[in-house]
Amino acid sequence: MLYQGHKVVPHCPRCGTALSSHEVAQGYEKVTEKNSAFVKFKVRSNKGKVKKGDYILSWTTTPWTLPGNVALAVNSDIDYVRVQIPKRDQTKKVLIELGAIQYDHVILAKSIFEELYDKDSSDELKIALGLSFLDVQPEDTKEVIKSIQQTIKGLELIGLEYEPPYQDAIPKQAEGYQNAFKVYPADFVTTNEGTGVVHTAVMYGEDDYRLGEKAGLPKVHTIAPDGTFSTYVPKWLGRFVKDAIVESEIIKDLENRELLLTKQSYTHDYPFCWRCHTPLLYYAKTAWFIKMSALKEKLKSSNDKIKWIPEHIQHGRFGEWLNEIKDWAISRERYWGTPLPIWICEKDHQHQVCIGSLKELRENANIALPLNFDPHRPFIDSVRLKCPKCNSSMRRVKEVCDTWFDSGSMPFAQWHYPFENKERIDKGVSYPADYIAEAIDQTRGWFYTLLAVATLLDKGAPYKNVICLGHILDAKGQKMSKSKGNVVDPWSVIEQYGADALRFHLFSINQPGEYKLFDPKQVGDCLRQNFMILWNVVSFWEQFKPTNAVEPIDHKKRSKLDQWQLARLNQLVEDVTTSLESYQITDASRSISEFITELSTWYVRRSRARFKTDGADRDAAYQTLTESLFTLTKLMAPLTPLVADALYQRLGGQLESVHLEAWPKLESSRKSTVTSELIKQMETVRQIVELGHSLRAEAGVKVRQPLGQLVFTGVQLSEEFNSILLDELNVREAVEAKSLPRGDEWKQKESGELVVALDITITDELREAGWVREVIRRVNDERKRLGLKRTDSVSIGYQTADETARGFFERYGAEVGQAGNAKKIEPAEPGQTGGAEFKLAEHRLALFVQPDIR
Repeated sequence: MLYQGHKVVPHCPRCGTALSSHEVAQGYEKVTEKNSAFVKFKVRSNKGKVKKGDYILSWTTTPWTLPGNVALAVNSDIDYVRVQIPKRDQTKKVLIELGAIQYDHVILAKSIFEELYDKDSSDELKIALGLSFLDVQPEDTKEVIKSIQQTIKGLELIGLEYEPPYQDAIPKQAEGYQNAFKVYPADFVTTNEGTGVVHTAVMYGEDDYRLGEKAGLPKVHTIAPDGTFSTYVPKWLGRFVKDAIVESEIIKDLENRELLLTKQSYTHDYPFCWRCHTPLLYYAKTAWFIKMSALKEKLKSSNDKIKWIPEHIQHGRFGEWLNEIKDWAISRERYWGTPLPIWICEKDHQHQVCIGSLKELRENANIALPLNFDPHRPFIDSVRLKCPKCNSSMRRVKEVCDTWFDSGSMPFAQWHYPFENKERIDKGVSYPADYIAEAIDQTRGWFYTLLAVATLLDKGAPYKNVICLGHILDAKGQKMSKSKGNVVDPWSVIEQYGADALRFHLFSINQPGEYKLFDPKQVGDCLRQNFMILWNVVSFWEQFKPTNAVEPIDHKKRSKLDQWQLARLNQLVEDVTTSLESYQITDASRSISEFITELSTWYVRRSRARFKTDGADRDAAYQTLTESLFTLTKLMAPLTPLVADALYQRLGGQLESVHLEAWPKLESSRKSTVTSELIKQMETVRQIVELGHSLRAEAGVKVRQPLGQLVFTGVQLSEEFNSILLDELNVREAVEAKSLPRGDEWKQKESGELVVALDITITDELREAGWVREVIRRVNDERKRLGLKRTDSVSIGYQTADETARGFFERYGAEVGQAGNAKKIEPAEPGQTGGAEFKLAEHRLALFVQPDIR
């Protein structure tokens, strides 16, 4: 499975080492090549329709490879065309001057030439071929141009000899020189782009190298391993091939020698070194490879057993990668790293030994190795072995392993397998991992190397589940980059909002595999809408915490509201457990967020009055809220570990941490037809409330203003749920009916089968009842402004010159005083100032609320 080969591999000229295909996959960037060139290769002899002096046209995005050109490749099955074009600097002459123009004849794929007729006039190739003026010519003129073409089969071009642009760069004594500078057939040539002719430099392209092997072409490096031109190219000796100035000079040189038809900009993905960000070169060199291509079917079979989130990655991005699997270039010409444990005989390089352990190395080394021997460079390089075939000395190869081989070995290396803990791996105690989570680029990185090493060891898939994360973009959907100035510093977000707010936001914003548009302000929204709300609920719970222990109250003896809350809590346990077990993190986080909102805006708000009383109903509400909060912290713990633990401690959890608690169990007694109906009924109540509030808003009637009647159809509610409707919508009566009343005083809304009608008539009695609620609200606002506790009593004074307002206080003052915990409520002293002024309809008055200091 391990072999030494000479191949074209991705090579970093700065690091001086080869890279594996999965390393390359992580470093692609979109770049624009400004010097992609259409180069003319001059034909040396006549053959059929092709004449000596004609030019074969080829396109390249890598002009630095032209000194290494040794062949041209065409497809035998493609039709080519020989066309005459105006010589340089004559392309702007009009068609009528054809007789005065000097011509060249160029050969390119016919389909590409004909596509130029429909291209924009600014297309560089169209201009260079002298066709830009066709856009303003009549059809018969275009036909004249078409008629001067000569169609040639690709097969007819094979064997043609041509003059390379840099003939002296390839020494004549090079092996295979007699086969160079000819046209060869190749299946990889297409007409998708370019000219249908591929310039071939065998040392700088995988397809080129394979063609060179097949045709016996010379293998000469015109470029040194550091990416600079070698002595074979003295004009640019020692200069870096990817330097923009060097590329421009090459283009200028071609142009001066009339070998450049035109150049154009070309945008494509180009690989850069993931370590140092240097542009990579595809470079022929000797390297060590693992024959992963022989394990393709095993890799695919293991992949079939893995659960991928999102699912499409399995047979999409990852599956397609496995279908095109390449042998793993595992050696690196580096100093630091795991040394390749391969020794080669100094007498016969075909004699090779691979050492499998330190024990084996000690047994075969030419010197005694100390117990603390460091098996890295430089120490390992001094160890010699005796060749088992010829008794000569064996020296270790200079290369080290691809670091990705180390990372892929993690599941085994962490247990020092196979030298220790064999049963942990072989018996499935610590292998495979339940899940792994990384960004999508690791489909061709760590996800792959883990699977590759495991497959080499015949251990199957190293993980059962993969959560594949999409990349984070800025708020406008742009990739973050320092050059754009749109990179968000995660530490600043954490410092401002907290790590858990960031976590929870990323969990809930969308599914893990989707790209995430990131706006730090949304993390703040997440904090306010979830953690701060929950924090306030806990503060409310602390405020009403009984001073003495209370007897547990059976769930069935609690109110319908409590029973509903516990049923929803049980439903949450089921939803979050199911979601997390199936690795649906977003679903779990959204279920928790929805529950927090319900807990605060519905259960706690509906139960506030109960907490302010004494007796069994208050105790039931407290116990229900306590159970809800404790269970919620446990469900939140995997997603928001810090907040969950802080809440748990604040609630008085018995263990040192919430993370030591058992996972909440699903209460089967709370999952029944009865509880399902309970949840359904409350959902209906909330739906009616939503419609009722909408009707009030449309009629301009505030919720504090009582109304007479609400009528609904399509559902039946129990008495207790009906009472919730009365209180929530502030109506005197809620009635289920088969048909709805008609009249201007009735406003109506529907949702599905549910239809609601609200009587918006306000009688004098209802109006005054609304005033009572308004005045109580004003009193409570003053109490809050004064920073009073719920148990602090006050004195209330009122001041008004309005007879109606005075009469209102005479009739309802006691009710207002009781609600505001007032020892007394009476007219204020004449001329007293500083009160809270407001109106009841058109009736002006002021309130004076003072702490009772007696």
